[in-house]
Amino acid sequence: MKRAVLALSVGLLAIPLIARAETTQSDFVLVRDGEVVTEDLIAAGNSVQVDGTIQGDLVASAFDRIVINGEVTGDVLALSGRVEINGTVGGSVRAAAGTVLVNGEVEDDVVVTAWTTTIGASAAIGRDLIVFGRHGVVAGEVNRDITGRFTSLSLNAIVDGSVEVSVGRFTVGSGAQVSGDIGYRSEREAVIEAANPGGEIIHRTPLRPNIRVTALLFLTYGLFGLLLLAGGLAASHYWPDRLERAVRAARRPVPTWLAGVGVAFSPLLMMGLFGGFLSFSPAAAAIPLAVVFLPLAFGLAGLVFVGSLAGMVPLAGAVGRAIRLQLSLPGAILIGFLVIAVVALIPFVRWLIPLIGVPLGLGSWLGKNP
Repeated sequence: MKRAVLALSVGLLAIPLIARAETTQSDFVLVRDGEVVTEDLIAAGNSVQVDGTIQGDLVASAFDRIVINGEVTGDVLALSGRVEINGTVGGSVRAAAGTVLVNGEVEDDVVVTAWTTTIGASAAIGRDLIVFGRHGVVAGEVNRDITGRFTSLSLNAIVDGSVEVSVGRFTVGSGAQVSGDIGYRSEREAVIEAANPGGEIIHRTPLRPNIRVTALLFLTYGLFGLLLLAGGLAASHYWPDRLERAVRAARRPVPTWLAGVGVAFSPLLMMGLFGGFLSFSPAAAAIPLAVVFLPLAFGLAGLVFVGSLAGMVPLAGAVGRAIRLQLSLPGAILIGFLVIAVVALIPFVRWLIPLIGVPLGLGSWLGKNP
């Protein structure tokens, strides 16, 4: 589904360029070895592969992969599940993908948003490398600075500038050579394998939200909780029988939670099935299908979200009844919300509320009176 959205985005961004560029749509877009495209190329398909030469920019969207083995003299804008650059790019690279692999030469900047980013040992980047992603392996040569945010980063590159990253786990490998300083923000100390990586290694702690941001978050959570409480009390007044059945169902946690999990994951399952269907469809048909399907998917996700909020009401009632069986329905909801609010203040326990509470609450509305 993400790939379909990215493909649609490229199509919209490319509209002003169509008048001066060659456009092509196919299952497999291929610029053959020895072939020369003498203008910008806008391509969309399941796969896009450049083995020849593009004398201009490349704007490409592909469900599967985009591979550049040849030469692009201008810039590259790529959105795909996987982007590989094994050839030469004369300008900049802007890529958003699940996986980005650079083994070739990029004469300008490389800006990447990806789950996994690998800059190979044979790669050469003429200016800056900017990465926002989860896993990063950076080798090769970078002629200016490296910046970005990672969950894990392994650095083995020759860097003519400096390094400044926010990272969870940071390893400076034995092959790292940095002309400037290596600065990183992390909760952990970096693993330094290089005997002399270059400049000064500067460890900074991650920035904490200031007190105004923290106060705003607590105010937002408080107002959100009050709205849920007001909705729960209103439901106990207008639909007492139906809410009572939901509260009783929530007190049978295992079957109710399993039913709620099925409801909670139904939008993701639907998107996954449709994404698989799109991957086997021709590009000319897949993009219109995605445009039609997206409102349906967002609508279903919105219904599940609203149901998740409403599910907190019977959960609160069940918690209140667990504390005191004889409580009235409004009283049980009030006591239950107070208990949930206290649990939400405990840092290492608050994640249990959405993990357990949301599916349990969703399933409780589906339950019958025991």
